[in-house]
Amino acid sequence: MTSINADDYFKVGWIKEAHGLKGEVYVKLLSKDPEWLGDLEEFILSREGEAELYSVKKWRPHKQGLIVLIEGVTNRNQSEALKGFEFAIPKDLLVSDENEAPYLIEFMGFQVVDQTLGLIGEVVGFVDNGAQDLLEVQAASGQKHLIPFVDAFSVEVKRSEKQIEMNLPEGLIE
Repeated sequence: MTSINADDYFKVGWIKEAHGLKGEVYVKLLSKDPEWLGDLEEFILSREGEAELYSVKKWRPHKQGLIVLIEGVTNRNQSEALKGFEFAIPKDLLVSDENEAPYLIEFMGFQVVDQTLGLIGEVVGFVDNGAQDLLEVQAASGQKHLIPFVDAFSVEVKRSEKQIEMNLPEGLIE
């Protein structure tokens, strides 16, 4: 375990509970489709501003998350002590190639502009409501909006301009 800079990592879930007797943990993921899993070798666990780096000994999909055996965690007591910790992966695992569907994290800091209303605000986070991904957009006034990031509302993503152009239904933004 080594102290590291948490800014290089992105939260993708949390440890929900210990699993079994040999130190495995059940990680509940925020995303339904963790395409980055094949490259997962290390992660950080954090709570209350403290972050520690861990290595993956092995993992497997389980329900809406993962079962992870962490290098150095060998029994249930150790894994129980990790319950509630945030689970974050290296941000470099969340960069898409040109021909791939982008990861939502790639849109952090983008401006959301509606064709009728103009500038809505800046993407500051994401929420998965089970049916679709929602952009968490903060307006200049400080108000936050949850906007469905679906094809029906998305007009164009301008990566070089860090802008998402949308055509939102009337009444979605109050």
